[in-house]
Amino acid sequence: MASGAPAGAATPVAATPALRADVERVAHQLDDWGRRYHSRDWRPALEELRAARGEVDATLARLAALSDAAELLSVAAPLGAMGFRCSTDIVDNRAFRDMALALSRAAESCGAPEMVRASCDFQAGDVLSNAGHYGKALPLLERALEARTRLLGPADGGTLDAAHALGVCRHSMGANAEAEPLLKAAYDGRKRLLGPNHPATLFSLQSYAGTLVWRGKAAAGEALLGVALAGLEAALGPDHPLALFAVIYVGLSCHSRGDDVQAEALLRRALEGTVAGLGEDGGQATLCRYELGHWLLRVDRPLEARPLLQQAADEYASDLGAAHPLALRSLAGVSRAFFDQGRYEEALAVQRPALAAASEELGADHETTLFLAMITAMSLGELGRYAEAVALAQPALLRARATLGPENQYTRNLSRHLSMWDDILQASAGAPAHGRGRGRGRRR
Repeated sequence: MASGAPAGAATPVAATPALRADVERVAHQLDDWGRRYHSRDWRPALEELRAARGEVDATLARLAALSDAAELLSVAAPLGAMGFRCSTDIVDNRAFRDMALALSRAAESCGAPEMVRASCDFQAGDVLSNAGHYGKALPLLERALEARTRLLGPADGGTLDAAHALGVCRHSMGANAEAEPLLKAAYDGRKRLLGPNHPATLFSLQSYAGTLVWRGKAAAGEALLGVALAGLEAALGPDHPLALFAVIYVGLSCHSRGDDVQAEALLRRALEGTVAGLGEDGGQATLCRYELGHWLLRVDRPLEARPLLQQAADEYASDLGAAHPLALRSLAGVSRAFFDQGRYEEALAVQRPALAAASEELGADHETTLFLAMITAMSLGELGRYAEAVALAQPALLRARATLGPENQYTRNLSRHLSMWDDILQASAGAPAHGRGRGRGRRR
């Protein structure tokens, strides 16, 4: 039987009555905090959990040290999905992520019943997805949804939870065509099961509406986002962090239809409210900085955007790793802020290491890698280093056409700039260019 003990443990660790009692107590507390946090009583629940984090973390660490996989599952049985979900909503806690993964691995290694394995896979996948580890979460959530659909049926609450979590994960990865039917099914099912005004129903509506906006169905998506936000504000209060998360979506949809005054007001409200409620640290505050920073770039305010994006890059790198797409996209935003201020050498200093990290960790065909290749080539072009720009842009354009398609914005930008740089090089082949083309690659 596979061992659940940490690598290098000298002796097997077995459960004690005291550990079982502590796990049961923590499980009860987590469930209570989770239910209260998803209500207007969220502030006391938040403070109580934060005050008890030392005890909770220590209990989870003792639990994770159990040597026998079956015993680990037995002792951990009281820990439900609500407790794990509550932890990632309230605090960004690696102890919960590690524990959820340990349970999933233990269930598989000891041949636990399929329903137990599906539950453990769901908990682990949900926590990992909420924390931004989408690649690790995806196969766990796919497996959980398949098993629950087959064993419980598509209308069961547990199946709907798995469909929602998988849809959110795919949406976060940019796979909106795959996410849309999952989130629509989760919304319809939760509406029938829980009612239209239940927070869980509204979470699914918000995410479903977001996929519609991203897929170009702006009118339908924006209308549903308004319904979801109004419902969450009524159910949880306008200052609840989960309602403020919906505010981010509505702010971005306002920008997409050209209402930038309202977009800024909503994005700043989301950031300020999240920091007031959850503090400076944490995934939602980082997301708010990321989205506000990129919006400021899009409306040509790079000086304000750069510190927000640098802070987001640092926080994502610390929590998710320096090569995570969100960390690299934040750095790309920092470099774009330098670029838009005409500070091309400083932009290039950020772009070069970010591109190297993306190429190594994500691969040459990843959208983030291709975007970094594009903006790095643009900085080289602005500096008059056209041969280097062409050498970088040519292979990137071929990969962009193959993976993103010829109509993708990155593909079109690369194609346009590459053609311009080729013309400049050809024109200067027999004579000095006299600065011809400098600044022509600038695109706000």
